[in-house]
Amino acid sequence: MNPEQLRKDWFIEKDCPLYQNPGHFCFNTDSVLLAQFASPKNNDRILEIGCNNAAILLWMDRFEIQELHGVEILKEPARLAQYNLEVFGRHPFEIFQTDIQNLPAGNYDLVLSNPPFFPLEPGMDKSRLDERQLGRFEANLNLDQLVFCASRQLKSNGRFVLVHRPDRLSEILSSFKKNHLALRRFAVAYDWRDQQPKSILLEGVKDGTCSVMMEKPVWIGKDS
Repeated sequence: MNPEQLRKDWFIEKDCPLYQNPGHFCFNTDSVLLAQFASPKNNDRILEIGCNNAAILLWMDRFEIQELHGVEILKEPARLAQYNLEVFGRHPFEIFQTDIQNLPAGNYDLVLSNPPFFPLEPGMDKSRLDERQLGRFEANLNLDQLVFCASRQLKSNGRFVLVHRPDRLSEILSSFKKNHLALRRFAVAYDWRDQQPKSILLEGVKDGTCSVMMEKPVWIGKDS
């Protein structure tokens, strides 16, 4: 990692600083939506699947949690996540630079993910995708694998919080059910400019029997 390639930035608020590499996949609106939708509790053990540069983990670090773990398959983003948490974090943490499918089953209270949204297109060679494209396409982990891995990492009654595309809601709910996750909270994020749904936010509870709470719409770009 070359420090000269990094840009100092801040995530959501100016008292949450971090470094980003403009040549890689930086945090985006969906990262912000996920961080603000998640509800960490005191003493939570938190895992982020696909933690990139650790922007969301740094936001979670603001709460009175127990520890932070992140898994990132890409080498350079994982190194940057490690660096950001070393410089700006205050809770114990660990970054795993590996495929989440290689990790043993965990015992986390909260698992988060802002995954790639798009399936690989026919004929697409994943070995030729650059860092930004790997942040958009399911080259390393598809949706069903992600939900399976999230459930595997959770303790009973642990929560999985996910941001994704509205057009994949049916797949997500089917995968939740198959992997013993009960939907507890759900919200839709709309673009203020065209009133169209852009993202969905979901919280599933492992082995849960809860009813669903539909939260108020989130407006992207609306002045607060």
